[in-house]
Amino acid sequence: MHLSAAASCAVQYRSSRHSMTLALLVISLAHLFDVIGTNIFGGVPTPVSMPALLALDWILVFVAYIGMAWMRYFTILAIGRKGPELSTKILFGLTTALSLYWTIISIAGVVQWPVPSAASFVAPTVNAMYICNLMVNTYSAVLFFLAFQTLHARTVPASTATLEPVAPAGGTVTTAKTVQRVNFLVCKSQVLVVFQAAVQIIAIAVQLVTPVIDPMWSFLSISEGLTTRVFATILEDYGTLRRFDPAAAAEQHRSSSRPTSQAGVSSLLLSSTRARRRHVVAWAQVGADHQRRRQGVGHGEG
Repeated sequence: MHLSAAASCAVQYRSSRHSMTLALLVISLAHLFDVIGTNIFGGVPTPVSMPALLALDWILVFVAYIGMAWMRYFTILAIGRKGPELSTKILFGLTTALSLYWTIISIAGVVQWPVPSAASFVAPTVNAMYICNLMVNTYSAVLFFLAFQTLHARTVPASTATLEPVAPAGGTVTTAKTVQRVNFLVCKSQVLVVFQAAVQIIAIAVQLVTPVIDPMWSFLSISEGLTTRVFATILEDYGTLRRFDPAAAAEQHRSSSRPTSQAGVSSLLLSSTRARRRHVVAWAQVGADHQRRRQGVGHGEG
């Protein structure tokens, strides 16, 4: 699933050049290499020492989890157009706290893991970290659901209840077919967000309550793969929904008009400079003609 998400993000980035798809591509690859390192190289002799492999694995896990947490935050802001300020501030605070916690745990894992007694320190804190991660992800899922509700209300006005063509504020013509497509994509994204959150809750609960059922953390790895795959689909569908979003259309129009305005100002300045030059040349020519006439008159009188 990580590989599928990475491939989807690579295709999306080639067409859209959107930073979020590039970020998810890096996150998916970090998860993928983490799984490869843990399940393949963990029990196989390698030319690299085990402490070095563990340090590299911690770095990959750090990039994957912190990257996903912040990608959730910025994607929610993009979809909901910031939404209620208090809820986004709470999410920002939770994401920042989770990032600091992850940073401390990752440094401890890289530095202390080679020490035999470090397991007594790292294991409980990792479990606590997963609980914090679960809380942030669950809260993010709720905000994702509400953000898509906001996007739907912004994209499909109430007048489309009769399935007649209307023109939203952004100028995008909404027909019965596009309304049905928007409804489907919004509903699909909401279902995927809820499903992903439920699977992750179960995976972490199994690991915390009965770890003997999943000693290799396979279920948690599956939930992480599902997360990246779900978010790749959400970004792809949101790219489609943006075409029907008046706010996104207005933002794109403003960003595309800035270079045009700058070019217009430059052209105006250039034409003004050229006009001044022509004006100076014309007056110089008039002065020269006048001087020649005066000289001609002087010669005639002489």
